[in-house]
Amino acid sequence: MNSLTINTFRLAAPFWLGSARRRTEWMLAAALLALVVTYSGLNLWLNKINKAFYDALQNLDAPAFNQSVTMFSSWWGFWWWPSP
Repeated sequence: MNSLTINTFRLAAPFWLGSARRRTEWMLAAALLALVVTYSGLNLWLNKINKAFYDALQNLDAPAFNQSVTMFSSWWGFWWWPSP
């Protein structure tokens, strides 16, 4: 390991290992990681839908276009449906 990595770990170790609230800090870091992974997965899924949409437009494929619009509309309606 180079000296920058060693110095970084030496500076971070008291925060992650020696703190009285280290359990809370680790839980917050895990929650942040879970949110990042979830957000990335949703973005990948939305890009897949966009690809199907633009491929259908390019190929003038009406059934595939309708299917991609329906899929996107159902996703949009699910997330933006007004709650009581």
